Amino acid sequence: MVTFHFDPGSLSTRFVHDRLRRVFSLPARATYVRVGWPALIGEFRYAAEERGVRITTGSRVTTLPDDRPLILATSLAAASTLLGDDTLTQETDATALVDVAVRQDLRDAFVVSDLDYGGWLERFSLPDPGLAPAGESLVQVQVPLRPDDSRPVAIGRVEALIDDGLPGFRDRTTWRDRAAIDRGDDVYFVGDQVAAPGLLSEVSVSSAPGRSIWSSGLQALCVDRMLCSGRD
Repeated sequence: MVTFHFDPGSLSTRFVHDRLRRVFSLPARATYVRVGWPALIGEFRYAAEERGVRITTGSRVTTLPDDRPLILATSLAAASTLLGDDTLTQETDATALVDVAVRQDLRDAFVVSDLDYGGWLERFSLPDPGLAPAGESLVQVQVPLRPDDSRPVAIGRVEALIDDGLPGFRDRTTWRDRAAIDRGDDVYFVGDQVAAPGLLSEVSVSSAPGRSIWSSGLQALCVDRMLCSGRD
């Protein structure tokens, strides 16, 4: 987490040491803004407009304006296109990242730093309880990906870190807490947020089979074009 690199030993000692001192200094220097990025961006916008800055959104920039001086604040790829400079590239690393929501437990850690694989676990709902419903914790875990990592291997390291930071988390996490499919009076609620197993679209698919609800004469009310494609 300190270097965002799978092999910090290959980096400059000065570079790594400086970041270790900053991250693990006491008292901690991190500031947690309630509500997160939306609140922070809103404050930035207010401060800028108070100083006469005109902000335009929803308009793609394809060429640089003639007004100078000009500050270009964007990604390397976009800057490379706008400036016509193919040298604007940089190596970057990827991480396996998992968000976990579990019932609170006094044993849950706030932060776990994995010095073996560079992983990081943080319970963000501790400094900002509004991020999760009452009695629950919101945790984010990530580990850097090595060049030869497969997804199962990377996720396995993530889960090992969760086991260390959230003891017994598997017993506190279940899809059965989601909204029931059978709503009574022959009404069935299917989708990707209902009480069915799976990941993402798998939940939508597994929420219907075995319930004999796709019968002739069924009235289906679709509010999601992707989910309901192909059915009337």
